Amino acid sequence: MADPRTIAENLRTFSYAHETNIDFYGSIFGISSIQLKVTGTPISGTGSISGNLTGLYKGTLSYNDIEDLTNKKYQLILQRENGNLRIDFIVPPEQQARFIFYAPLEGNKLECTGIFQFN
Repeated sequence: MADPRTIAENLRTFSYAHETNIDFYGSIFGISSIQLKVTGTPISGTGSISGNLTGLYKGTLSYNDIEDLTNKKYQLILQRENGNLRIDFIVPPEQQARFIFYAPLEGNKLECTGIFQFN
């Protein structure tokens, strides 16, 4: 896995990283649901994106404050970066990632947005 301090080169640096699984469930309507689970913790959440992405992605969730991972809502920006899936969790209007998820990605095209809620 990538070093969490260098993943978000231009956005910010991160102090902590946890192995995390994100499962995408596509639908015929062009919206995919998301389920996130931080391995070895009770931290989880759900959301959706405007795009038809499916599959289980195992990667790293990098963050600075554990409080950002509980009972909060975020805007998602998904993108391909150097052959990897990168998800920025953003709180408008600051438009800076509070934390990011980074995992290997297969396929050609990926750019979409969504919303997410931690439990």
